[in-house]
Amino acid sequence: MFDLFYPSYGDTYPVYNGSIGMTYEQGGSGRAGRAGMMNNGDTITLYDRVAHHKTTALSTIEIAALNADKLRDNFNKFFDDSRNNPVGKYKTYIVKANNPSGKLKRLTQLLDKHLIKYGTVEANSKVSAWDYTTAQAANITVEPGDLVISAFQPKGVLTQVLFDPDAPLVDSLTYDITAWSLPYAHGLKAYASTQRVNGNKTFSLQTPTAKRGSTPYAYAVRWQSLEDAKFLSALLKAGIKVRYAKREFRLNKEVFAPGTLVINQADNRKMDGQFHLRFEQIANDLKQDYTALTTGFVDEGKDLGSDSYVFIQKPVVAVVGERPSFPNEFGQVWHYFEQELQYPLSVLTMEVLKAIDLDRYNVLVFPEGSFRFDDAMTEKFK
Repeated sequence: MFDLFYPSYGDTYPVYNGSIGMTYEQGGSGRAGRAGMMNNGDTITLYDRVAHHKTTALSTIEIAALNADKLRDNFNKFFDDSRNNPVGKYKTYIVKANNPSGKLKRLTQLLDKHLIKYGTVEANSKVSAWDYTTAQAANITVEPGDLVISAFQPKGVLTQVLFDPDAPLVDSLTYDITAWSLPYAHGLKAYASTQRVNGNKTFSLQTPTAKRGSTPYAYAVRWQSLEDAKFLSALLKAGIKVRYAKREFRLNKEVFAPGTLVINQADNRKMDGQFHLRFEQIANDLKQDYTALTTGFVDEGKDLGSDSYVFIQKPVVAVVGERPSFPNEFGQVWHYFEQELQYPLSVLTMEVLKAIDLDRYNVLVFPEGSFRFDDAMTEKFK
């Protein structure tokens, strides 16, 4: 009836990885309680549900054991078929090399996590493909450095599920999650081709090289992906002062959009001569792209010394955990800071929040919840 479309469910994900995915549920949901009336006037209790689930689980194991040879053969066939004749329309997915490196990094990490193979080509080749951006057919050139993901691999089914540009539904009336195609989710310039393209050469992200020779006046980092936010987090934790551009500027024939991070030597002159070394070390560790600027005078826009470049006050963050924050909402905020940004935050209860001096923080996060503030707390926040 439902819950059988989005690929990350407990039954769909195993199916896309060669298993038999099944969901057993009786009298479920958070409203089930200890007993419920059925349409026939009988009662189903929590005890009944536990007993029935136990019986069904053991029965599943029993039938699987009795059919072990068939299950094993089908399991092997799933991967053999994917390697030799993937079922979906598109056979190759091409993600262009000129995408932001942070986005390519996050995509390849996701592919590695799911054991999906990828590579790049050794020489240029022309193919017809579907352009994710324009939603039209196009003739493109696949070049060395482009990320090439072939459906001819053991994880071919999962590859096609995650990359196909259109996942049709039999019925449009669903509450299910229906949009997850990775090129769209990650905002990537990409193509899907019905032709087979072999990316036999190892794909690797380019590591930025340390800028030697003349000492840069400043560094510019384009704001294009979550990896850039993670890089900013690392700079701030290292005590490096950062600004961001309010307006576009041009320098040495390069265009830098609003939001570009600008890290200049003047703001960091108290770092005992370690500024350039520490910046480049962090950039290399995180494989962060950056541009070394040898002057503060731009060709177009505002010069780097103007008030068009806003100084970023280092955030000192507190988040309200426990009730009245909803657990899932608090959890995603906490995960975002600690796992994604890798930036420190303090977790406070409402009781602690009422008692402490808030002047030590400059960012206070209230996850979605059922908050009620009296006048005294409101004034304290102000």
